[in-house]
Amino acid sequence: MSPTLVVLIGGGTGVGKSTVASELARALGITHVSSTDLNREILRSVVSENMAPELARSSFELDRDASPRAHAEFERQARQVLVGVRAEIQRAGREGTSLILEGIHLFPGLVDLGAASGSVVVHVILTLDDRDALVQRLEKRADESARPAERYEDGLEAIRELQGHLVTSARRTGVPVIENRHVDATVRVMRHLIDEALESVRATPGMERAAG
Repeated sequence: MSPTLVVLIGGGTGVGKSTVASELARALGITHVSSTDLNREILRSVVSENMAPELARSSFELDRDASPRAHAEFERQARQVLVGVRAEIQRAGREGTSLILEGIHLFPGLVDLGAASGSVVVHVILTLDDRDALVQRLEKRADESARPAERYEDGLEAIRELQGHLVTSARRTGVPVIENRHVDATVRVMRHLIDEALESVRATPGMERAAG
């Protein structure tokens, strides 16, 4: 029996998380794909803005008054959203249903990998260091949605600042960082990481492992 696989794809706004998640799901035949943004929207519907003001704003709109930027508001938002993520990971393990979850809130060091006991977890952070390439992604994202491009343009430096914070935290905690210039190449790297994690489990009968 194949172990349950939980793939966590984090990264900043516009780096291509949802696209990579969709392509990876198709390559692996995984039907359960989810987003931390959905968890945030659910929380916003049941928690008042007075109780959790961070939930009402996009991640890159937080911490703008912080000097130096410590990203405390974003990390509070991430912790709130990760309550739902924990439940989703636990359910995947109970049901034996492999899961791909993408979102900016999958912050290295805050994700509770203990919730995935009995599953194989691969956690990565995507990044896109090229400023012009990121701008193009954000413009395309605006064109394909109801979100105005000006919102991303005004927040570009905050987006890049938060992306750097995610990458720094990933490297500090040993989470792989993948430069997502080309989706096909990123999916190949992720499949290699997944194969390594699965092989490690198969090589040690009875072992429960969180990889990434």
